[in-house]
Amino acid sequence: SRYGLFPFACSLDTVGVLTRTVQDAAITVNAMKGIDDKDMTSWDSSNIDLTSKLNNEVKGKKLFYIKEIVNVENASSETKEHLDNFYKTIEMCKKLGMEVEEVSIDKTLLNALPAIYVVISCAEATSNMSNLTGIVFGPRADGNNYEEMMKNYRTKGFSPLIKRRFIIGSYVLQKENKERYFNNAQRVRRLLVDAWKELYKTYDAVILPVGIGPAKKFENL
Repeated sequence: SRYGLFPFACSLDTVGVLTRTVQDAAITVNAMKGIDDKDMTSWDSSNIDLTSKLNNEVKGKKLFYIKEIVNVENASSETKEHLDNFYKTIEMCKKLGMEVEEVSIDKTLLNALPAIYVVISCAEATSNMSNLTGIVFGPRADGNNYEEMMKNYRTKGFSPLIKRRFIIGSYVLQKENKERYFNNAQRVRRLLVDAWKELYKTYDAVILPVGIGPAKKFENL
């Protein structure tokens, strides 16, 4: 998208999963975009019609892929096969008249992506869901006082994964930790966004391989 970089989980991820074509995704986003009076982070996108931008004219479009992402060291046979298919897709794009170029991004910046995602997404999760106390929102739990009720609800009402995210989010937002973790994660995110915007001054879109195989079990990560 030329409208910006979405490096973290958001509703647009769901659109990509539930639709099979670019046209379907454009129709879906057109229906869901706009200002939500209950969400101060939403913005007025009423002047953007994604379906109006769709056509079959791809000749002359410029795509890029990131060298540091596709150059996999000690790749497994499955990964090699996956990358072979990716390069075949690139050749198909070129035959259709598109330009595809390899670009390089600071690997240190790319390696910071997982940590940035964990810090910011967990901070947002614990902040956005702080109202789920079992008193104001959520099923009410038993307890002799409101503290016990909240503790019992949040202990029994969330999975281990969600509780782990809440703990991480609360930790990085604590006064003594915020500058070191949360604020620094935001600064690095800004560097990534700026790098992406700079690329979109030259290119129309990015093309990259998707993940391979089914999602791994937690014990195998």
